[in-house]
Amino acid sequence: MPPFSPTLPPIQLTEAARKFLDDQALLHGLGNFAIRIRSVGADLAKHGFDLAFEDYPRADDTVLRVSGIIFHVAPDTLERVRGLIIDHGPRGFVFRQAPTEVPRG
Repeated sequence: MPPFSPTLPPIQLTEAARKFLDDQALLHGLGNFAIRIRSVGADLAKHGFDLAFEDYPRADDTVLRVSGIIFHVAPDTLERVRGLIIDHGPRGFVFRQAPTEVPRG
């Protein structure tokens, strides 16, 4: 994973991903909804993410609002999602890290 960058938002959501989540919520009759983002995979170099609709955050979650979508993030996942870009395309969700700036000296 790229190093922590305090200038990066925790999560970025493309318009395609936001629209897909909104459409799925509507299709399933969900009015107010949130998304649980979960890190899957034990190896930091090869981890992925899982998204699921959820009503309420857990007591130790961080709650983020991104492009009008609420995300519930567990403490063990929070650092892994910093700088994460969530996109959606023909094959489903695509997760990638935003480029980080390397300090010049």
